[in-house]
Amino acid sequence: MSARMGDPGKSVYLHVGAPTAEAAFLHRALWSNRRRLGDAGVCYPVTGPQEHFAAVMDLREMSWGGHRDPAWDGAWDRVVRRARDWDGPTVVFSQPLLGGATEQQVERAVSALERPRCTWSSPPATWAGS
Repeated sequence: MSARMGDPGKSVYLHVGAPTAEAAFLHRALWSNRRRLGDAGVCYPVTGPQEHFAAVMDLREMSWGGHRDPAWDGAWDRVVRRARDWDGPTVVFSQPLLGGATEQQVERAVSALERPRCTWSSPPATWAGS
């Protein structure tokens, strides 16, 4: 089965977790198992273990510690391109800083993904600050 973005059969999970050791564990687990996930039809669309951070910095147009790394420019679009090009049925992306996205940034994120079935996932502990 081939599922392209915009295809109602493709699901994208945008996970927003609190910036904790658990989030770091999840990122390491996703990165370490990306080939196994791919074999199971799940795309983790980053090419390096820190690209999820760069992509969110780009999406949210943020600096970190007063610094804006030029390498972040276009990182969100690169991740989205890989997600859209994925032939499998599922894409997963996780980054705690998605939790601070504005309504416009969320709209940009989902629109860039060509509006697949998109699930914005956040654990209840994250809601406490909302």
